[in-house]
Amino acid sequence: MLFRTLVTALALSASAVQETTALAISGDLTRHIRPYKRGEVLQDIVTWDAHSLFVHGERVMLFSGEFHPYRLPVPSLWLDVFQKIKALGYNCVSFYTDWALHEGQPGNFTAEGIFSYDQFFAAASEAGIYLLARPGPYINAEVSGGGFPGWLQRNKAVLRTTDPEYLAATDNYMANIGKIIAKAQITNGGPVILAQPENEYTSYLKSVTEFPSQTYFAYVEKQLRDAGIVVPLITNEAFAAGYVTPTTAASPDIYGFDGYPVGFDCGNPYTWPANGLHREYADSHAQLSNATPFSLVEFQGGSFDPWGGWGFQNCLELVGYEFERVFYKNNFAQAVKILNLYMTFGGTNWGNLGHPGGYTSYDYAAVIDESLGVEREKYSEAKLEANFLQASPAYTTSVYQKNTHTNGSYTGNPALTFTATFSDITKFFVIRQANYSSVANVNYQITLPTSKGNITIPQWGGQLTLHGRDSKFHVTDYDVGGVNLLYSTAEIFTWKQYGSKRVLVVYGGPNEQHELAVSNGGRARVVEGSGVKSTIKNGATVLGFQTSPKRRVVQLGCDLDVYILDRNSAYNYWVIDTPSDAVFGNFTKPSHLPSALIVKADYLLRTAIVSGNSVHLTGDLNATSSIEVIGGPQHIRQLTYNGRALKSRKMSCGSVTATANYKKPKVSIPDFSTIKWKVINNLPEIQSNYDDSKWTAADLTYTNNTVFNLTTPTSLSASDYGYNTGSLVYRGHFTATGTEKTLYLSTSGGSAYSHSIWLNDQYIGSFTGEDVVTKWNQTYNLNTTLSKGSAAIITVVIDHMGLDESYTIGADAMKNPRGILGFSLSGHAQNDVTWKLTGNLGGENYADKTRGPLNEGGLYAERQGYHLPGAPTSSWKSSTGPQEGLTGPGIAFYSTTFDLNLPVGYDIPLSISFANSTSDAYKAANGTARPAAYRCQLFVNGYQFGKYVHNVGPQDVFPVPQGIWNYQGSNSLAVSLWVQETAGAKVDGFSLVAGTAVQSGFEKVVPAPQPAWAKRVVRPQLHDPWSQQAPLCRGRLLYHYPRETMPCLHYIDTRSPLATRLRLSYLNLKAIEATPTMELSHYETQRARTHLAAPVDLRALEYVSPYNENLSEVHAKSCALARLAPVLIAQAKRMEEHEIAQRQLTRKLEVLQDGFATIQTILDTRPSNPDDDSADETRIPFLPGHSRGASVATIGTAISPEDYDFPQPPSRNSEDSATTTTRSMHTANMSPPRRAPPVLPGAPRRDLLEPFSSDFDLAEPFPPLAAADPYASPLHHLLSMHESLREEMSRMATTLQELDGRHSMQMLNENIRSRDEVAHLGAQVAAIGRQVHWLTSTQLQRTQACGSGTQEGGAGPSNQYEDASAGAGIEAAVNAVSTAATALRGAARMVNVNREGGALAGTTVDTSLFPLDTLKTRLQSASGFFASGGFKGVYSGIGSAIVGSAPGAALFFVTYDSVKRSVAERNGGHVGAGGHMLAASLGEVAACAVRVPTEVVKQRAQAGVARGSMEALSGILSLSRTHGFATMWRELYRGWSITVMREVPFTVIQFPLWEGMKRWSVSRRSITDRARGVSAGESAVYGSLSGAVAAGLTTPLDVLKTRLMLAKEKESVVHITKRMWRDEGSRAFFSGLGPRTMWISIGGAVFLGSYQYVSNALGGIA
Repeated sequence: MLFRTLVTALALSASAVQETTALAISGDLTRHIRPYKRGEVLQDIVTWDAHSLFVHGERVMLFSGEFHPYRLPVPSLWLDVFQKIKALGYNCVSFYTDWALHEGQPGNFTAEGIFSYDQFFAAASEAGIYLLARPGPYINAEVSGGGFPGWLQRNKAVLRTTDPEYLAATDNYMANIGKIIAKAQITNGGPVILAQPENEYTSYLKSVTEFPSQTYFAYVEKQLRDAGIVVPLITNEAFAAGYVTPTTAASPDIYGFDGYPVGFDCGNPYTWPANGLHREYADSHAQLSNATPFSLVEFQGGSFDPWGGWGFQNCLELVGYEFERVFYKNNFAQAVKILNLYMTFGGTNWGNLGHPGGYTSYDYAAVIDESLGVEREKYSEAKLEANFLQASPAYTTSVYQKNTHTNGSYTGNPALTFTATFSDITKFFVIRQANYSSVANVNYQITLPTSKGNITIPQWGGQLTLHGRDSKFHVTDYDVGGVNLLYSTAEIFTWKQYGSKRVLVVYGGPNEQHELAVSNGGRARVVEGSGVKSTIKNGATVLGFQTSPKRRVVQLGCDLDVYILDRNSAYNYWVIDTPSDAVFGNFTKPSHLPSALIVKADYLLRTAIVSGNSVHLTGDLNATSSIEVIGGPQHIRQLTYNGRALKSRKMSCGSVTATANYKKPKVSIPDFSTIKWKVINNLPEIQSNYDDSKWTAADLTYTNNTVFNLTTPTSLSASDYGYNTGSLVYRGHFTATGTEKTLYLSTSGGSAYSHSIWLNDQYIGSFTGEDVVTKWNQTYNLNTTLSKGSAAIITVVIDHMGLDESYTIGADAMKNPRGILGFSLSGHAQNDVTWKLTGNLGGENYADKTRGPLNEGGLYAERQGYHLPGAPTSSWKSSTGPQEGLTGPGIAFYSTTFDLNLPVGYDIPLSISFANSTSDAYKAANGTARPAAYRCQLFVNGYQFGKYVHNVGPQDVFPVPQGIWNYQGSNSLAVSLWVQETAGAKVDGFSLVAGTAVQSGFEKVVPAPQPAWAKRVVRPQLHDPWSQQAPLCRGRLLYHYPRETMPCLHYIDTRSPLATRLRLSYLNLKAIEATPTMELSHYETQRARTHLAAPVDLRALEYVSPYNENLSEVHAKSCALARLAPVLIAQAKRMEEHEIAQRQLTRKLEVLQDGFATIQTILDTRPSNPDDDSADETRIPFLPGHSRGASVATIGTAISPEDYDFPQPPSRNSEDSATTTTRSMHTANMSPPRRAPPVLPGAPRRDLLEPFSSDFDLAEPFPPLAAADPYASPLHHLLSMHESLREEMSRMATTLQELDGRHSMQMLNENIRSRDEVAHLGAQVAAIGRQVHWLTSTQLQRTQACGSGTQEGGAGPSNQYEDASAGAGIEAAVNAVSTAATALRGAARMVNVNREGGALAGTTVDTSLFPLDTLKTRLQSASGFFASGGFKGVYSGIGSAIVGSAPGAALFFVTYDSVKRSVAERNGGHVGAGGHMLAASLGEVAACAVRVPTEVVKQRAQAGVARGSMEALSGILSLSRTHGFATMWRELYRGWSITVMREVPFTVIQFPLWEGMKRWSVSRRSITDRARGVSAGESAVYGSLSGAVAAGLTTPLDVLKTRLMLAKEKESVVHITKRMWRDEGSRAFFSGLGPRTMWISIGGAVFLGSYQYVSNALGGIA
């Protein structure tokens, strides 16, 4: 009774464990999902908790670098940058988008060509780099205006606030850029995993009454969400202020802040500020957002440098590799989990895109230099640190220890400071000097807490050393693929595992003493190098060594190879990840990373692919290099490099070596002093006959710029007229009085700007520029006498250096004007001078759409396009180039063309260089030398790639990337030279310089688009005619048209309600045509309703559209849309259950309807007499093409419904062909035909309704639409598709929930299906027998009833005989069938007995004794007992054991019993020992079909090779995708032969003994007692004894089986046996003898006892 109860309890326990294991295997990722605002979950791919991010359910330490694609305008090079960042060990890139480059013209968003993001996203995915998108709208970023377009200077709003004018201005950009980012999200298969609204929303003026504005920040967040962005939103405050956090009203998902601890003083590169090291970062984060990962969204990765600065070489000293060692590790010690380093590649401020505080280069002293080189030591140092963190999964859950470990902790030395972060097991310590900027060396000993207690290190004696400006990671109980690194003072570069082999790479500074210890490491053998001491203390192998340039390799008995390097040598090692699976693709999968390759190679490794026994590497070389794969699959034999096979050699330690040869190329570049140049005067504006009639008249009497008050009669601010970039040219016309003596001039242009002045053609003077001067006031002597009454012109040239950033809210610094601020001409009132100005051709309607809105300035040659390839220079004067210079002040423009033919397959950086000469003329006049005052612009194939200010500096070398240069083709180079010296100046040392040629494996660089010169025409400024951003004149809005197309100017009062109403109508019309999904802001809607309620003002314009659309066309469109609007409004209102869709449709369409109705009203009520000036002093013009007084009613006939693609309304009874076409094309993601058949007026436009389909909640079914609703069907196909999708999602969820329950029993059901069929067949035969029996019984009864009588018409006796014979035959048949049925039922019963008894026995023993099996496996593991897990997690792998136990044991007993009975039948009922051996052997072979795969999975989980059964199984099954089905099958049945070799001898010993003991027991009983057989208790005792004997004798075979199964790569039994004998001796073959014997002894009792119990209970005979 007790045994029965025990068996039942064990069976229930096994069931419960099975269910629990299934849950553990499947996982529940939702526990890591933090809810978004309002509780909705937008996606579940990128999630987070307080420790870290998760991507696809795996924890990720996000190590990111900043890279801006717009600063490298060669899209084909973006992959090059991504690969160099991935090679660092980073897994993410953060990038800004620059509003000013995308919407240079208000309302016209563009992202094409070099400004498109398609190739950027594709390159990130190919390289395997996640992206953090930062679209602003404000970005700072050291770009002009902080990313704000120049036309915002005319916006009256306070920027970065809730002012409606500002918010409305951002809507178009944010909607468009948001959609671009949304398409590239990881939810759509792209690389974007995070997005950041706004940027550094932290600094403000006290005059800003609402800060922080939760409403404003929430508005920006909503802009991103409305555009379709669903990934988490993260913030970055400039410092930890806590203004906007997940707990504030505007609640971003993740909180972050920035850190620039040493500032930007590159003039003192060896001085770190006293309080720069911030140890409070983690505490601040915990106080402000403890439920999100600690995030530093911008941390200092370099430094910007201003005009007149010290150059980036100095910055590289300030924020170099020493800075990284101290400041980065300080962040790591505080457990930062999202780290973005600003910058990682800086690039170039080409094309005037930089802010005035910086020059052309944006090198930023980043790890990748501006020329895309990776030679800087800080690149290598960053690689060491990033790879360590990526190899340390315990770090992702580590917790900062709150500065409890401070000065003197663990060392007793107050000169040293410790900061620590602990995970559950592993402890990370960072040690640095208390005076973190000290350059002294400090010796120390340290006592660290470990799993073996506190240990004082070094145990070998002596001292550890910490050098100045250095810090180090020390770790304790660090997991190396199941081996416990008890401690290490040497820093870890990485570790990987390949099969049973593990590779650990450690390093130290020069000549440092270090020590590490490995728990149960076994015997240490130095296989390379010398000078490593080893011993075993307290069960750990301790290694002591001093770092040296010579590499040492130590092999430990636990299958761990330790590579000991010095830091400089470690720089040449790389971790190259290979693609993991279809989900992660090229992105790093954390659980797959431990199998990445470790390769030694010089300069750069990019990618690696393992194929068969080969590794295919791509990389770059600057010298011949040895290549060595020290970590990789053990079957590797061959290396290729950049597509070429290398002579490879497999070393005894397992590494594969080869040599990659570098071939120095022949590089020929032109000499600028000898090639042919052409030159043209670049300042014809000072000539008396110059015609400026097409220039912009500076006649606006006031400005909308809120930070600038006019001091002149009209505004002379360039942005008021649409000129926001590049050089500016002004011409002031006046009539001379002859008394002009002086000119006072005040100008502004930003840091290092300058201006020069001419009166007619006479040079007056210049402000030559200073680094800290942004505006300049000076009175100039004219030194010339003008003739009274003569026409005179003042020409002023100003160098526009970019717009200031708007970092501080309320200051609106980007509005600081550029141009002339004030002037005074002696003898004249200001009104005497009439000004005109120009800048880049077309201003905001810029000419070169390819190179963008900022690339060109206002100098003559730029306006003509002469900087472009193919400019017509043949008539220009020949020249020797800028070296010949000018003999006086002026501006010249030089141009040349030349071919390059640089060798393919090499990265050869090219730069244009200037010499830093001085002015001899100035020295002669003043006695001191100073740089000559001149400045240049460089144009390479049309791209402005340098602004050189010789007298300010510091930049005199200008890198230009391949792709801007045509390395195998023709090139155009143009140089503007602006001389401000009265004695003239020339350019010295002007040359093209080639850097070191790097032999590269990067793909071919495709040049950026380079459209050539074409004759240009004057491009009018196209402003939004209704906005206050347009030019203003005398209080009214002035709209410019080319004079040949516009007979007169038309004015409208911008302050009238009509202006706003027309503006809204115009904007809405354009928006609905171009972007149907754009939603009007709340502020825009409210303002529209306010103005629309005002009385109608009948003043209007002839031209309403900047595209020359006249009023009739606008009227026609308003008619069509006015008919459409009521229908759509009604449609929206009928969908009351869907508030979001209703609000969007209703609000947008109501405003549209009212706006267009306004235009109609104006047209319909306009005075018929255009000469009637009574309404206003300005003429109200008439429509072109119409006679005066013509009725506007005739205009309405111009519109026809056929002009618009309205779909035909469907029939109420059936779906017509038009609707069917719409639905089918929607399903195929296609557009319906452009022109649909004629339809009823007012039918809803499908293209207006379709965009709102994504706004509905798929989790809820749609409400039914009214059957009588004639406008329901246009939405019907969308609703039905969504409903189908919702149902399908529900089915998928149900399927996933059921999967775990089915999976565990699936294998068992498949294996016993045949036995069930046998039993079913037996039941069918028995049923047939019963039917036959009934028939025969009926027939016999009828025969007996007839007796001996005769029947009519026949002889009685004859018929009776025949019936009796028939009955006897049928009865015989019945007996035969009954016998067969009985036999089948007996066979089926025995099958059931063996199946059910074996299944229960197997499950019971494996679950109850699983912990003992785990301990045995870990004792036999090559890694050692504790390294494999020790006593922790003894149920690891139980899931696979449960899955395999029942079917395996059932299959064994069915086979065993069948063979045994077959032998007995052939031997007269006698089986004998041989028969038992044969039956047991065949039973084991059959059982191994199930047992081997489950054993492989189980033991990998038990030994810690995998974190659970499902991970182990998934890893094996994934081989079918990477290595083929055959490899996966071999891996799944790894150890089949050794398992059979072990199990067959075991069963050959155990079962004959068991059977013999049972027979002996029965033979001792009385004859009457023998019939009852053996009890379950007796069978248990005999099973225990026989199992113990068999277990002891087969232990060596079990050890070999365990070693073979734990290997990740296939190894032969012979190889393992030899290695064990060599390294561990004979005792290793009896590892785990005690636990194995005990386990199997107990297991034998439970196994055979429970089997006997079931057999007896079901009536079987065993």
